Amino acid sequence: MSDPIHANPETIREYFDTHYLTIAAVAAKSGVTSARVLELQDAGCIPAHTHEWREETVVNGVFGEFRFPGKTIRFYHPSVVDWIRQTAAYEDLPLTELSKKMYERFGEELVAAIAGREPPWPDPVNYAWAYILDGTWGACLQEIKPSAMLAKEYARKAIRDIRSENRSPKKSERVKLKKLIDGYESVAMPFAPHEIPTCSRTTEIEPAIADWNIQ
Repeated sequence: MSDPIHANPETIREYFDTHYLTIAAVAAKSGVTSARVLELQDAGCIPAHTHEWREETVVNGVFGEFRFPGKTIRFYHPSVVDWIRQTAAYEDLPLTELSKKMYERFGEELVAAIAGREPPWPDPVNYAWAYILDGTWGACLQEIKPSAMLAKEYARKAIRDIRSENRSPKKSERVKLKKLIDGYESVAMPFAPHEIPTCSRTTEIEPAIADWNIQ
């Protein structure tokens, strides 16, 4: 569990306000309406919001506890603005076709970024696309783009592969690991306070640096 000193509503909300955009801000920066943002999101053309902030009023007394839902704020990664601008090239298409174009565009970029290396996941385009559309990558990366995804995942894969063999990296592997970890650090988003205990930096990257003395 998160340390309540470092993961309380105030620090979490401050993190969201610093690193993310509300739907109104996304719309304003993209030159579209909030309704259009939701339309593109629901059609699978752009990444979804990464976090939701739900407010609630609780009244408790001798007659019991009563809960009244308040407003819900969706927080989007700033990269969503770039994704919406990319859709402008296909804005005359029906949403189903626009979604296909965005998927194809992303797939071409991802395959080019892999550049003949072994992909970090099976069926890499569909795997990564699913995590783009549900907002997952927005919690992990400074930019939602293929090169950033791969920099992060190649470092994690190298660490997992060595740990699965229950050994320390060979001398020849340390230079590669250092380069991969540096690549991870260069693209990773600072995680939210409540996410820090279970994020990949805490559970994989930092232990590898400490255990294997990666300088």
